[in-house]
Amino acid sequence: MVCRKASSDNMRRLWGQILAGKIRKPRAFSLRTLRVASELDQNTAEQFRNLAECRLGQRFILNHEASPSTPRMHIKMPAAQPLVSELEAAGLADAGEGMGATMSYPAPPDDRMAIMIGQDVIVFQLRHGERLEFPGFHLTRPGEELAQFVPVNEQRTCEILATHAADQCERITINVPVLDNGRTMASPEVRKVLFDRGNSDE
Repeated sequence: MVCRKASSDNMRRLWGQILAGKIRKPRAFSLRTLRVASELDQNTAEQFRNLAECRLGQRFILNHEASPSTPRMHIKMPAAQPLVSELEAAGLADAGEGMGATMSYPAPPDDRMAIMIGQDVIVFQLRHGERLEFPGFHLTRPGEELAQFVPVNEQRTCEILATHAADQCERITINVPVLDNGRTMASPEVRKVLFDRGNSDE
């Protein structure tokens, strides 16, 4: 059984949910996903959970390391990027032959971009003409199906985004979300400042 192979309480609950989901929704998971899950050991499962907590969309996992050129910021730096080779070998990730992947956003006309992360809205005030690019890797179909049981860690994800984007930004904040014609937008009210070039030690 999958649950016996993951000894931590968190992973037992995770794999229990997977099996329960398969029972309730026969087509919720592919046979390949169930096979991949059944073969995971505890270390790989924990590594997967740790990485899947910090993702954009359904299948893009953020690189947990900042660039060496990233300026010093008044935020807590995330832990170093765990190796993804084990996840790739387990059939959970596509590391792009060691090159990884990049999530790119076009340069906004007003030099301001907002991204929803769970219930948070992270707002980037970019230097003029700059655009956002975040390094990481893609999940495979089994990885994507299993990741739906791993809640996004909003604070940690926003901090990682800030470490990658600081070179291109004047200011990075988490703003209070508001509804505007049925769409969730960033209000002017700032909940937390993640980076402010004017107050940095650069």
